Amino acid sequence: MASKKRILALLLGIVILLICGCSAADEAKISSTSDLNQAGYIIGVPEGTPPEEVAKEYMPNAEISYFTQFIDGVAALKSGKATAVIYDSSGVDRILLSNPDLVKLPEELGNIEIATVVGLNNTALNDQVNAFIKQIHQDGTADQMVTRWIDNIGGVMPDIPKPQNPEKKLTIITNGMTEPMNYYENGELTGYDIEFIKRFANYANFDYEIVTMDYAAMIPALQSGKGDIIISDFFKTDERGQEVLYSDAYVILHNSVLVRKTMYAGNTEAATIKTNDDLNGKRVGFITGMVHIEGFRPNYEAEEYEFKDFSSMMEALKSGRVDAMLTSQSKVQEILDNNPDLAALPPYYEFFSSVGVSKANTALGDKLDPVIKRMVDDGSFTALETKWFGGDEAAKVLTPVNLSGGNGTLAVGVLGDDYPFSYYKDNELVGLEVDLARILASELGMDLKVDVMDFSAVIPAVASGKIDLAFSLAYTPERAESIRFLTPMTSDSSAAIIKNQAYPQNTASSGNAITAFFGSIQESYNKTFIVEDRYKLVLEGLWTTIVISMLSLLFGSMLGAVICAMRKSRSKLLSGIAIVYIRLIQGVPIVLTLMILYYILFASVDIDPILIAVVGFSINFAAYSAEIFRTAIDATDKGQLEAAYALGFTKVSSFFKVTLPQALRHILPIFKGEFISMVKMTSVVGYIAIQDLTKMTDIIRSRTFDAFFPLFVTAFIYFVITYLFIIVLGKIEVQVDPKRRKRVVKGIVDPEVHDAEVVK
Repeated sequence: MASKKRILALLLGIVILLICGCSAADEAKISSTSDLNQAGYIIGVPEGTPPEEVAKEYMPNAEISYFTQFIDGVAALKSGKATAVIYDSSGVDRILLSNPDLVKLPEELGNIEIATVVGLNNTALNDQVNAFIKQIHQDGTADQMVTRWIDNIGGVMPDIPKPQNPEKKLTIITNGMTEPMNYYENGELTGYDIEFIKRFANYANFDYEIVTMDYAAMIPALQSGKGDIIISDFFKTDERGQEVLYSDAYVILHNSVLVRKTMYAGNTEAATIKTNDDLNGKRVGFITGMVHIEGFRPNYEAEEYEFKDFSSMMEALKSGRVDAMLTSQSKVQEILDNNPDLAALPPYYEFFSSVGVSKANTALGDKLDPVIKRMVDDGSFTALETKWFGGDEAAKVLTPVNLSGGNGTLAVGVLGDDYPFSYYKDNELVGLEVDLARILASELGMDLKVDVMDFSAVIPAVASGKIDLAFSLAYTPERAESIRFLTPMTSDSSAAIIKNQAYPQNTASSGNAITAFFGSIQESYNKTFIVEDRYKLVLEGLWTTIVISMLSLLFGSMLGAVICAMRKSRSKLLSGIAIVYIRLIQGVPIVLTLMILYYILFASVDIDPILIAVVGFSINFAAYSAEIFRTAIDATDKGQLEAAYALGFTKVSSFFKVTLPQALRHILPIFKGEFISMVKMTSVVGYIAIQDLTKMTDIIRSRTFDAFFPLFVTAFIYFVITYLFIIVLGKIEVQVDPKRRKRVVKGIVDPEVHDAEVVK
């Protein structure tokens, strides 16, 4: 008994030692890239890229792990499968915004040249690209694109129409999953690369078609003629330069290293923010185009995160993705009243705001300016502010006016989620700006049209004349170059909102922890399905998966029956061909079969990739189904065939009357499993530019940077559809198996039922 206790104590000690050892490893601190140069550390990098060279140069003692999509590297980092990941700097800030548990090391390790890629013989196109790159760098367009997409978050694609009379059409290869360079937003491709494509098309006067695929498939697709040029955040490397032709660099990035925040020695998350000076080095959010960041930059240095609207910025602050958000002092009290978990710092910047109109619409500006000046002087505007900024909600109603429309329609732009300036109340758009717009339209004898838009679009819309005016625009010299500011109406100041350190948000009970967990699930669900109607992408990918699976089942079964017949033929030639076919297909991975079909055999044929996938899976499924058919047929008792022949049945009728019914009992159980395996194998069709269920999920992950939830969703959907297929095939299996089918013997009456009928 004592010896057993000693053994148990020893085992317990080993367990404790292991746990302590793991904890110590988990708590190891990293302050720079040199700390990662240790045996046992795993560094994730995209294969064949500058980050790989950085890992080999700076971290030679660590182990390198490769990934295809950066989001897969993020998943490995978050789950502890990697100690750090290295990627180009363009998308790192987007990763950090959605993953507050990660942090970027301060070093910038070497430059990365991003270039377009064409075939070695396509020098004319490469020269054209180089000339275009030179032009956009000279005229400042390239700098504007960098500011729009890389330096800030949430860029808006300019209106760049396709050429009207193009000289030719190019097929352009991109990834579609690399924010901010090329990614899907609201179902449309956007980003730096996409703007580059559109501008280049106008410059060179060509039409274009964009195809998306994984990076590993791009070079083979280009070399096989499936595309004319790659424009997809493609890194220049010497090794690739031997196979393809690079353009000049159209943008230069650098390598960034991400680690878990728990391992970062410089982690200051616990530090409190008490003054504006404490915002230095923190993560600060602001709305695109608003003046608050303009007054912040001269005095403070922080990591800037740009948002399209106030709601998303507020969510980022509450979830810890940013440390502070910048807004108007006039909104602060309303924000704090409704959010006790937030607090405000003192104002840091003063400005005045007014109405902005187009410089081209001089007549409208000249008519409006006296009206606005009068309202400011006689106190009418102050009365409106008192009503909408006051605490009496019942008084917050729109002023009755007569919108005659005799002098046309006044088009006004507002945000729609900007309480109390413009917001929805009882499904009606109300607020100070809406009320003021109605009064001004009435004064000018006009009707009114109010457009709800992002703030980033307001000033461009005014400048271009898409709307006539916008309210509450803070004056800056830069804005004054684009639009005309009327008489100043009010003064305001900028202030930072932070989390309330005194609010008991970090001392959650277990019940609150559970609530927070389900809250995070709900947030992931909304980001995956609801935001931008992303559920439509999932449905589109699911439909593609089902179409490929069902057509491959049909044609693969038919071809398998033919191969089976050849395999059982007395002709050695036919039998030999069938054997070689089966062994060849079974020995080649399906993904290679698809790539051979797409990039080699059908390289010069303009055919839908979905059809190629159906051909590939049909060929693959035929090899396995042929063997299933042959094995089931051989299991039929030959004596029964001899008896059928003796009764006068032909070979064909014997097969359908005797062999097939019995063979089906052996075929369906194995056939069902093989079909389910094929459905799951369709997840590799993304290699040939098909957006199936898995690919669509990857696209969503590339937008949300949620490393895990979309994967669970995809797994669940595959489980559901395969389970449904199993149920359907199981019912067919029961129908063809006499032993499992409910049998009714004709001509025999159940005595109890018969007696009951007699009594009736």
